[in-house]
Amino acid sequence: MASDPVSLLAALMQNKDLPQSRYCLVSRERIEFTADMPARTTAATSSDVAAVVSRGIPWISEECSLRWLGDRLLYFPDGISDRRRISIVSSRLRQRLDQEVWWFDLLRTLVLQSDSQTETIVTVSQTAACAAAFRAAQLFARPIIHFSLPDDVAGSPPSMTEWMQMCQQQNPADTSVVGIPEVCRVFVSPEWSGKPLHSDACQASALPGSELPLGDRVLIAASSRIYTLSVRPKGVVSRVLELLLNDAELRDRPLLLACNANGELPSAADSLPAGWVAWLLQPFAYESAASEPATFPHSSASPSEGCASVIEIAPKAETSASDPVCDSDNWLLHWTRAKLGPWPGESHDDFLDAMILQTESADHSAMATLLRIISDRRLAASSEGIRGGHAVVSFTAVSLSEFRDRRVFRNHRHRFDFEPWGIGICKAALLGLGARPVIYGQTGDWLKLGPDERSLFQKATEAGATNNCAEQEWRVVGDVDLSQLPADAICVFVENVEAAAVVARHTVWKVIETPQQPRS
Repeated sequence: MASDPVSLLAALMQNKDLPQSRYCLVSRERIEFTADMPARTTAATSSDVAAVVSRGIPWISEECSLRWLGDRLLYFPDGISDRRRISIVSSRLRQRLDQEVWWFDLLRTLVLQSDSQTETIVTVSQTAACAAAFRAAQLFARPIIHFSLPDDVAGSPPSMTEWMQMCQQQNPADTSVVGIPEVCRVFVSPEWSGKPLHSDACQASALPGSELPLGDRVLIAASSRIYTLSVRPKGVVSRVLELLLNDAELRDRPLLLACNANGELPSAADSLPAGWVAWLLQPFAYESAASEPATFPHSSASPSEGCASVIEIAPKAETSASDPVCDSDNWLLHWTRAKLGPWPGESHDDFLDAMILQTESADHSAMATLLRIISDRRLAASSEGIRGGHAVVSFTAVSLSEFRDRRVFRNHRHRFDFEPWGIGICKAALLGLGARPVIYGQTGDWLKLGPDERSLFQKATEAGATNNCAEQEWRVVGDVDLSQLPADAICVFVENVEAAAVVARHTVWKVIETPQQPRS
């Protein structure tokens, strides 16, 4: 029999004579079975801390854990925490997290209000709030208990042996480190398929919602108190909360449903059983530092058909009469859009920090993206969607007057084309930087191109549904340094005249509104 504790435990799990105990203490020298939950102890050195294997969630009865999770083992390399556990539950958020301002206000408030001495923030992998809640707890130095779920391999969960081997590689956290929040790790096993330890308990009826995501079930079952920041009617979270409120053992746990910024409860509250409490916060009245670069509503003014409204607030360098509307054949256009996720060069932690703290960089709107380009004076190359991984900056020869009519959502990319925000550059200036038109073709045509042409290749259609040729794309390999171009070779276009007034204060380049109607 293997001598190391985890392999020994794995072997014992397959033995029908396994002691009828729920917990197993694992140290370097031995394993010890017990029916009572062991108190967490911190040894002088991390190597002396005894890990614990628990059959199910240790803070609830074995029968209740079986209902919620099925028959699973939980591995605690750092011991079992005795703090009160605060679970943060949420439906899926929008792709643009900068539009979830109230959600992050709620998160920041509840983490700050938690007691760092007696409470811990629960996070579970694969749940909507996991990354943001984990980062918020780190920011405000709150203890964390993090549950890692078994990763599917080739569409199926790992075997118990593979899971045991993974547990064996986990070392106890160094509890001597000062100045960082405590993180208690928990690893959830695949569902146990061997001989039951307590056959009567294992024959208990499964929870009606056992088909719901495991992460959301763990988040509820492991909690002492639950905050729900967002819940959609008839969604996964709504169904899990209904199960909670109907569970004889768990329904007495405090469940708080957050109201929105107007003090209104989520509509899903109407269908939930009794037992929840409204969580009402008063919004703090202040003007966000990031409010200026927000997307403005369309102007109530009606610009002349086919003409551009030019806003010249700041002193400008002398510019020619040419612009992407009046002289479209001599301009190439690069549209921008709201940024999903971190800015270029920004870490994911810094991105979440901005969302949680609502700093100036939290605004990821199309205008914010454009203002960053103006500030950096650079168009950053990207290899997204480019065969061969070539980093390029893309432009279109389509007239700006046609952008409104051509704006369409591309399902395969989950975004719009022909956005009314961007930078126009004189074609002559871009030719000097090596700009060339895209070569449209079929998949096999790419292999026929020379190395210097492959960065220009674009498949003519996407699954026969999208005519990419209509984009009239041009490309420049590498970044485009706008500071090297004359001011009259650059023009900024924006969605409306109000936005133009804001952007014009930040640049010497010409700023125009994207025409509302095609030029006749």
